[in-house]
Amino acid sequence: MNYEKLIALSTKSALSVSSGAKSLHSNPFASSIRSAVALVLFGAAAMSSALLANFDDRIEGESYDMFSNGGIRFHDVITHEGGATYFVIEDASDGLLGPDLSPPNVLGFGAYVPGPNMAFGCIGAFWFTSDTLATTAGLDVWTFPGEPGVNTLTLRGYRGTDIIQSVSFSFDFQSVPTHRRLDLPIDTYDSFELYSTGQVFQGDSCIDVDNVTIAVVPEPASLTILSVGVGAMLLHRRR
Repeated sequence: MNYEKLIALSTKSALSVSSGAKSLHSNPFASSIRSAVALVLFGAAAMSSALLANFDDRIEGESYDMFSNGGIRFHDVITHEGGATYFVIEDASDGLLGPDLSPPNVLGFGAYVPGPNMAFGCIGAFWFTSDTLATTAGLDVWTFPGEPGVNTLTLRGYRGTDIIQSVSFSFDFQSVPTHRRLDLPIDTYDSFELYSTGQVFQGDSCIDVDNVTIAVVPEPASLTILSVGVGAMLLHRRR
């Protein structure tokens, strides 16, 4: 189902972050390991290069099952209600989405309205990746529920088939689109999924997306140098 901006909706939201990381026992050497791991992650994040997909170099109405923008590959968009859907470029320059939009375009789903007005296509999930290791990812999302009921959007970061971290918000019916920025905590990931659950449309959420970012892990040589430094620090502390 797709809803034009004339029905605009929004959120009652609660941000939440969950982690799949396991803690180490409290002892001096474990504390050093935790510090070293944190140093590697934050060092990699500091050296990482940021990829940005804002879709502004695309033409409104272009549609894809899979495509790349700004070095980020988007794929496997699904609905819970059934039926095929796809990515579509949508002109959102009428100002309804507010200052967090990078005008003119957003990433829509399943339909578009020609010109600066918008459609909000409903999806169950989509995936994106840089096809490399990454330290974080995020996106701007505008929700536009079609009827009362609470849905939840969750940005998940994966390594292989494991969910490493996630961040989410829930929203209910209101009269205007609601914006949220979702950013994952620093960790090591290789793919990302925006996933919808809830009471409305069998869990599908009607959304538009912009400013998708991935911080790509630096090249192996830089990480090797960083890891050697961390190893030396641990050896020194053990002595």
